Amino acid sequence: MSTTSRKSAPKPVAAKAKLSPVPAPIDVIVTPDMSDPTLPEPKMPELKKKELLEMVLEQGDFKKKHAKPVMDAVLAALRLALLDGRDMTLPPLGKVKLTRAKDTQGAQVVTCRIRLAGDEGDKKPASIDEKPKAAPLAEVED
Repeated sequence: MSTTSRKSAPKPVAAKAKLSPVPAPIDVIVTPDMSDPTLPEPKMPELKKKELLEMVLEQGDFKKKHAKPVMDAVLAALRLALLDGRDMTLPPLGKVKLTRAKDTQGAQVVTCRIRLAGDEGDKKPASIDEKPKAAPLAEVED
């Protein structure tokens, strides 16, 4: 008995895809068009409490010794409202909405959205000495 080896049909060989060499990445530097008014301006330095107090003093005829405790009290009240999770409507600033609060080690991180008031918020408040003009009670007849 002779043994013959049986050959199986050749298996189709998948055609190897030829890979084209990958070109080196090109560095593209995009410079924004600075004439576009929608782009934010360069970031201003952080506003510190001392500068805020000076801004308050410029708004009216206040003495520093009177304005500083009031400003400290306002900042403390804002802090307490944020810790309580309260949304605030504070004209002429606008609306402050608490979106997220997270306790971390040694501090609480609060994320807020602030919707700034319109143009009326840019106006300086009237001086304390100025009294609003009252409307006349009756018209004068000739």
